[in-house]
Amino acid sequence: MADSSIRHFHTKVVGVTQENEDGKSRQRILKSCKEMEQVVLLHDAENEYDEFAIEVRRTNGQQIGFLPSHTAESVAENIAAGFGYWAWIKNLTGGERSKKSRGANLLILEADAQATDADVQTYARNELGMKVGRSRSGCVLLFLGAVFLIVAAM
Repeated sequence: MADSSIRHFHTKVVGVTQENEDGKSRQRILKSCKEMEQVVLLHDAENEYDEFAIEVRRTNGQQIGFLPSHTAESVAENIAAGFGYWAWIKNLTGGERSKKSRGANLLILEADAQATDADVQTYARNELGMKVGRSRSGCVLLFLGAVFLIVAAM
């Protein structure tokens, strides 16, 4: 792993009170989300407000919001440079009497283009206590007990 860089960071999801283009409420979608649910980060280069916009979507395609703009710019540039990203809902907020609006905080793992599957797996196991990997086909793989998910590449 001497020639690669892998790190993780936390951030929140923004735009969670907006509706999606199909009219679905992101608040309603967040209500059905679970902690440690994997989400997909997609660069929305055609976004009229921010050329670096990064959508946060459930693996079923439902959008729950965006990365904050200060995070999205570097993520968008890194995706273009071949970096891989894995993201999970670390915790859900709100939805209570004192704070009705729901939100989500993310745990994001970032690996540069030189990182191998073994590098990513070792980092995730040692630093995050998780088992993850990147297949040669560019799909993201997540292993949770007996569950095996394949998520389209970012």
